[in-house]
Amino acid sequence: MKYYKYLRILMWLIPIGLLSYICYLQLAPNSQLTLRCTDHQCSSGLKIIQRDDNEIVYQVNTYRQYQTAWLTLDYAAAEKSNLKLEIGQKKKPIYNYLLQGLTWPYLENTQVGLWQKQSQYQSVDDFLQNLPADLSQVAVLNYNLADYFKIADYQPTQTKNINEQDLLGSYNFYTYLGREDLNFKFNFLDRDPGYHDPLKIIVKKYGGSLVYSKDYTEAEFLNPAGVELRIPSLTEGVYNIDVITTANIITDSFQTSQQYLMFNKSLFLGDIHQRNQRTISISGSRADFSTTSSAGFQQIKSAGQIIEINQVDYNFHQDFTSRNGNNLEINQGNFKIATDGYIVLQPTHYFDLWQFAKLKQLPKLTDLDNIEYVLADYSIADRIRDGDSYTQSLLLTAADLLTSKKNYDLRIECHQNCKDFKLNKLKIKFSDPQ
Repeated sequence: MKYYKYLRILMWLIPIGLLSYICYLQLAPNSQLTLRCTDHQCSSGLKIIQRDDNEIVYQVNTYRQYQTAWLTLDYAAAEKSNLKLEIGQKKKPIYNYLLQGLTWPYLENTQVGLWQKQSQYQSVDDFLQNLPADLSQVAVLNYNLADYFKIADYQPTQTKNINEQDLLGSYNFYTYLGREDLNFKFNFLDRDPGYHDPLKIIVKKYGGSLVYSKDYTEAEFLNPAGVELRIPSLTEGVYNIDVITTANIITDSFQTSQQYLMFNKSLFLGDIHQRNQRTISISGSRADFSTTSSAGFQQIKSAGQIIEINQVDYNFHQDFTSRNGNNLEINQGNFKIATDGYIVLQPTHYFDLWQFAKLKQLPKLTDLDNIEYVLADYSIADRIRDGDSYTQSLLLTAADLLTSKKNYDLRIECHQNCKDFKLNKLKIKFSDPQ
């Protein structure tokens, strides 16, 4: 009986002690946490959960939230390695063999480095504001050059551009802003009110950061007044808008003051209003057409050729000799278009995004023979060499750490070279500002 009494006390003390320890971790002021790992052994809170030829993944458990951290790596890389680190929101190239031995003239600012085969620019900002005419001569690494896309002499307008072509289900499109609000008003219909359908709208800067994301209830997006999407004070440039929903939901129409608008990759044209013959355009090298019902059967005219859709659930393929100006005369909707480029519902909506497809991504290159410029989130001075090993430190900010989190995956991507990567030491020192 005596031992039973002690056992009961112990059973109460263990959870109380554990709870006290957790509270201490959460509330301890100005505390720090240091986690360490070598190639063979890791401290508590840090462990390897995956290792293959492409990446090594560590699980990081901090037990509480921290505002900043210093991450230090000591590693040996294979001769032709491309290494990238990712933790939280931080994505950073840590080693690139083409850049590591590159002796071209070099410039940098606080964000990015610029290598030039021949010195043509006096500063990184000079390069960014006056991009080369041929972007196929530019290689980039972990940098969104599309932020500097500008349409010359662009003037905003308050005139409403109204699109009355009904669209089925999800779609994705690009638009251009210049010193104006992002401004769209969508009108949605439900083909089958018996089901509860989701709808989500996501806005991102082209090739970059998230601007807006919202899940709408049916009461919100089926409101007869429509869904108004207005975001002020955005920087000039290209934005991507994703409307995500089911095939039951129809975009009956939308209006906007934006002047340029191109749908990306695919679009399902509806026909609830049985509109007359019209012309749309494909900016791409090919297109596939398909329909899910006989209501979509028709003949589409393209540059003197006839594309006949006469079968359900079959892809009718068309190649184009030019990437731009491929006009299609259609008689009705009820069919899907898929392309390797863009779909333009009105000719005046087109703007040239193809130039950024010419950019070379540095990790995919094996040499720089046809490259004149390299723009990279990479600095040779960031790493200290000692024989075959390199030491590098990175500051992780509150934004990088997503301070509501206590657990992270730390990934080291090796691009099929992980077997030759050796981590001598890894140290992460978490702290809060004094």
